[in-house]
Amino acid sequence: MADYKTIKGFKIKSLASDPTVDLGQTWYNTTSNTIKYDTIGAGAWASGTAAPTARYAAGGFGTTTAAMLAGGSAPPGAAGGGNQDNSWTFNGTAWTEVAAINTARRALVGFGTTTSGIIACGGPPANPPTGDSAENWNGAGWTEVASCNTGTLLAAGCGTATAGLKFGGEIPPMLAVTEDYNGSCWTEVADLNTARNSLAGASAGTPSATLGFGGNPVSNLTEEYNGSCWTAVNVLNTARLELGGAGTSTNCIAYLGNTTPSAFLAVTEHWNGTSWTSVASLATAGDRGQNTNGNASAALAIGRWTGSMSTAVEEWNGVPASVKTVTTS
Repeated sequence: MADYKTIKGFKIKSLASDPTVDLGQTWYNTTSNTIKYDTIGAGAWASGTAAPTARYAAGGFGTTTAAMLAGGSAPPGAAGGGNQDNSWTFNGTAWTEVAAINTARRALVGFGTTTSGIIACGGPPANPPTGDSAENWNGAGWTEVASCNTGTLLAAGCGTATAGLKFGGEIPPMLAVTEDYNGSCWTEVADLNTARNSLAGASAGTPSATLGFGGNPVSNLTEEYNGSCWTAVNVLNTARLELGGAGTSTNCIAYLGNTTPSAFLAVTEHWNGTSWTSVASLATAGDRGQNTNGNASAALAIGRWTGSMSTAVEEWNGVPASVKTVTTS
């Protein structure tokens, strides 16, 4: 039978105390005379306060107790249908409508907090339906800021209002373009290895450490960005597009999505910095659920498309990874 060294390529370390959680590692604790290992915690989705209105492809950022939802497209045939300019904040309990964005749009990128955030690009009413404008939220209102170099629909993003990143998307065609935002201007940096739209990212990541995963055409690809280049890493277990993502480059969840326009998913996967593991599914399958800058312990899936637009909100509560002791019982 293969031993640990053969499987992992190294011997079990001997340590006087347990190290910082590093999923998948095993060691011998010389103080307690026990073998220990790190494991992913459990997690679950719970029903949250419904969004104030059903929207398609809105933008979101923030946390589970301080979130922003902006823009999007109203249901076909609804009063005021088409691209929307409304925005709302969420305090963990209730939604409050706040100042409208300057340019109504859908399929936009958002990142930041409810006191300092950015929305960018997306589809204004134009032909082709792609915009490059960006707006800053200061906690009270929206102000136009420097435009992106390349207008895109269906891109992913992460970061803060002074250190953000957007990547992928389409004009059309599909793009691999990545742009860094420093609070004043956008700078094109290294492209994704594979152009795609409708992907997700580690929304709480940074311009020097984030992930991009999934996308159209139906993809399980995961790429990791280190501030200089994108590198292909271990793929999702379930290929999908129009999915959500929350977390960092070492601790992230992917959720919702589809494999065809009517094959909706409730699947959630957790990224531990090395690989993806299937964890608890959502109660309602769908795609295009707007994520926030939550993390792998606390995130929101706001709305979704299930064949019709939904106001459903689910809140992720992930138990952190923990140290376990190997026993013989």
